[in-house]
Amino acid sequence: MDRARLRTAALLMLGTLVLGLAFSGSYVGALHAPKPHGIPVAVAGSAQAAQQLRSSAGSALDVRTVPDRATGLRQLEDRSVYGVLVPGQQRSRLYVASAAGAAVAQVLSSAIPAAARQQGQTVVVTDAHPLPANDSRGISPFYLAVGWIVSGYLGATVLGLTLGMSAGSRRRALLRLGALTVYALLAGILSAILVNGVIGTLGGHGFPLAMVGALTVLASATATAALEALLGIAGTGVVLLLFVVLGNPGSGGPYARELLPGLWRDTGALLPPGGASDAIRNLVYFDGHALSGPLLVLALWAVVGAAVMVAVGHVRRVPSEAAVGAAAA
Repeated sequence: MDRARLRTAALLMLGTLVLGLAFSGSYVGALHAPKPHGIPVAVAGSAQAAQQLRSSAGSALDVRTVPDRATGLRQLEDRSVYGVLVPGQQRSRLYVASAAGAAVAQVLSSAIPAAARQQGQTVVVTDAHPLPANDSRGISPFYLAVGWIVSGYLGATVLGLTLGMSAGSRRRALLRLGALTVYALLAGILSAILVNGVIGTLGGHGFPLAMVGALTVLASATATAALEALLGIAGTGVVLLLFVVLGNPGSGGPYARELLPGLWRDTGALLPPGGASDAIRNLVYFDGHALSGPLLVLALWAVVGAAVMVAVGHVRRVPSEAAVGAAAA
């Protein structure tokens, strides 16, 4: 075996080792010790109660004052806050939403009543958006999003390994984009049928869920194809670093992002795994509220990836047979 192939194999093995270490470090680093960081909580109608809660909670909560209970509940539904405290004379009420994150709801249900007891008050906790029985731990959105992301980058990589990482012309890039779009639509539709009709979870939102899936798969696939067109097989490694190593734990996984350390908390919503997880949760558990932000994240990844694919294909266009023949003559 020649030395060049040995060097290539050694470099690929080294890159794989680095990816494995990054994978382990990222998941363990993000999820091993979840702690609350600035969880947004609304206090209805009482600046004094808000200040008392802010003083007792410190940086764990981001306490905001809203005019009344109705405003706070709207913000809870719109995913602007994770809890709403309605103060009373001797008994207050705390509204949480376990569908937004069971771990965060548990943190609020423990921390806020404990703080109120120091002031001689009792807090009654009400779950305004509970998780359904068919997803009692609230992890289906995360794992479905992971499946979509994997489908996208594997589909693009298989296409690249079969036909070449760079399309070679703008026309071929557009054809490849069309193939990935059809693939994404099939993946979204079939996965919605699987989780709704076969497994029986995330029900009642079949077509919208399929379209969110198609957009997620397309975002993952076009981003992968774009990076592979620019960097070759190394682009696949970049995708794994961004989407799998950083993006999956940054989406919150079984927790909410507000319980993660800074790097994952700050970047999770900007990557497709976080966008897809948020989109599924907001669609299925919150009747489509606050859906535009996650969809925008996914659409931007899909559009930018497609644009880079086509641009690279145009720049690196393969000369036509006529041009080659003319040059040879």
